[in-house]
Amino acid sequence: MEVVLRYIAQTWDFESLADARLVCRGWRAVIDSSGLMASTETAIDGAIRCADDAMSAAIILGRDCTGDAALANLRLMWETLEDANTFSQTLPHFSARIDELIMTNNLWIQLEETSELLSDVFKYPKIDILELGIRRRLQEMRADHTTAISCIKDCRSRPMWENAFGANTFFVSWERFQNHMMPDLEDSRCAAHAKAFLCFPGVDSVSCYAYNLMSCLYGPPQSMWQNFGSVMTGMGFVGIINSVQAESLLKNVKGIIHRNSFIIRYSRQYPELFAVTCIDSSTGEIWSARNRRSSNSVPILQYIAEMKVRGFDLAKFFLDERAVMSSAYHWSQSNDYGVRQTYSSRAEKSM
Repeated sequence: MEVVLRYIAQTWDFESLADARLVCRGWRAVIDSSGLMASTETAIDGAIRCADDAMSAAIILGRDCTGDAALANLRLMWETLEDANTFSQTLPHFSARIDELIMTNNLWIQLEETSELLSDVFKYPKIDILELGIRRRLQEMRADHTTAISCIKDCRSRPMWENAFGANTFFVSWERFQNHMMPDLEDSRCAAHAKAFLCFPGVDSVSCYAYNLMSCLYGPPQSMWQNFGSVMTGMGFVGIINSVQAESLLKNVKGIIHRNSFIIRYSRQYPELFAVTCIDSSTGEIWSARNRRSSNSVPILQYIAEMKVRGFDLAKFFLDERAVMSSAYHWSQSNDYGVRQTYSSRAEKSM
């Protein structure tokens, strides 16, 4: 245990081992790799059982109690837990290093929290966030870990991390990342959005994998933070929600809007891409796509411009800054998803 805490205190730039202990809540008293692997596999089994029970309860209780979206979210959770179960077969070969033990421990904590939540089907509004959290953990663990920077795909972004923290540093504290990697942002909201994204789901550290996602989504270092600010604080971006919720948001305004519209969100299955969910104002049809052309991603601001040329406007949704500022970005505060809309109750006239 002491070895792990010293590693964390050094690489995350904490002043004391006590600070490291606070961050590592949930570490077992005995954290040898075999014990942690067994605990993680048990947590996966328990979470799958809870997901099965929750889905059965939702079906029995019926639409009035949970709704179609809730049941769809439960199915997505079950799918992700099955993926975690498959991945767990590789765990005995995974935890050869302390950084990998930390990733495994983070997954274990997420699964324990998931089991606790799924034991009560009436708490279903948070299920989507837990599902996305587990998915992020699995994606991080599957990334290339030859060195820390090997998981950073953009060749222009890789030296930024290496120069600031070293080629073999997998995790740094949020404060250290902010001091070494982030410019002074004119809009204070951007820092809150950045922490919500980079520290998702609900931790106080930044991994090199999270930085990789940032660089893939928002572009090379010289324009990354400007692009990030434009998207995050702009109209039409709804953050970390899944396709079920995205469709629900647009269905809620179907009778109000009279122009083809779309919203932007992070892709659930392809974290290095954005997803857009669109609504045809004449037919009411709703569908989703990603900012990808052939095998390459299209820069998000360019993609937005292309959508406007095709006759689609950004829908009038914004991330709820109050939820972000209160560190409640992951636990939705308004409109069920931490999103606010600025449509009037009367149908808008075509322009």
